[in-house]
Order: sequence, then structure tokens, then C-alpha cells
Amino acid sequence: MRRRPMIATEKSLTGEALLELQRATGKRYELVKGIPVETMPAGGKHGYIASKIERKLGTFVEERHLGFVFTAETGVYLERNPDTVRGADVTFVSRTKIHAYDDIDSGFLTAIPDLVVEVVSQPNQLADALNKVQEWRRAGVSEVWLVDAERKTVSVYSNDGVQTLNETDTLVGKNLLDGFSLPIKTIFS
Repeated sequence: MRRRPMIATEKSLTGEALLELQRATGKRYELVKGIPVETMPAGGKHGYIASKIERKLGTFVEERHLGFVFTAETGVYLERNPDTVRGADVTFVSRTKIHAYDDIDSGFLTAIPDLVVEVVSQPNQLADALNKVQEWRRAGVSEVWLVDAERKTVSVYSNDGVQTLNETDTLVGKNLLDGFSLPIKTIFS
């Protein structure tokens, strides 16, 4: 989730133009109200934690045919005109929003995820991550899990407020993910 300063542009970009920019430069970007923001590759600890969550969540979702789990900072349109495209470490989109594999476009996702997982592995990333949590929630994401690798906590943002779990707790799925559970200590081991 590390980001570089915004690139100066004469006009705001669309999501489609952002895809072209990425193809032309070989770099990865998010788009904030039409302004591209270069993203940096995640570190090892960050990737390891995101991978553990994705495997557990992905298996649960796939076995129950609940929808689709995305990784690798898959871009999602949060706003249009000007466009905002954000990526998260892990996202889950239910079958009520994407019905089948063939419904997944090769561009950025237009369906707002039901769940987003953001991993913070560096202390200086926390402020950016908290801003993104608010963006995801404003866009209609039902639940955001903010995983703090340094503190070994998971904060769950939902309509019920914020609940912070530590290594002695278990993350339990609600609504579409009813029956999902993940002991917090296993994320950090």
C-alpha cells in the first residue's frame, strides 16, 4: 500500500486512461478523483499476511459458491466523473453483484466489493490506510478489515462501528460470510 506523490497532469484521467498509462509505463497506479497515484510493491510481511487471508477467505467463498475473491490490488471504481479507482490487498464480491466468471471485465471492477482487506505493514502507512477505509465505506463496501502487522491486530469497520481484535480473538464472518472464522494469531504466524 505504499504510495508515491501524485503525478501532475493537465487534466484528470478516466479509469480507462489509467489502464493505458499503466500499460505504457509498466507502473501501477491508483486514481484519486482523476489524479494518478503511483503505488509501490508491498514488502514480504505485507504480502505474506495478505496471502494467508486470501487463501482462507478464498477457500471459504469458493466452497460455498458465494462469489469471487480478488487479490493483487485489483482496481475497483469507487467514483465516476472524476474517476476514483482504488485497489486493496484482498476483496470479496458476492454473486449478487458478479454472477459468473464471464461477467468479470478485463478492466477495473465496477461492482463495489462486499468486503475489503487492507494490510498495513509499515507504521507510516496507517494514515493512508485509514483514509482508504473511509473511501471504501463511503463507496458502499459493507465491511473493511484493516490488518495492522506491527500491532498484530485486525480492526473491523462495518455498520456496527469499529471492532479491534487482537491475537487472542477470532475474526468471524457476518451476513454473506456467515460461518467464516479466522483466529487472529494464525494471520501473524
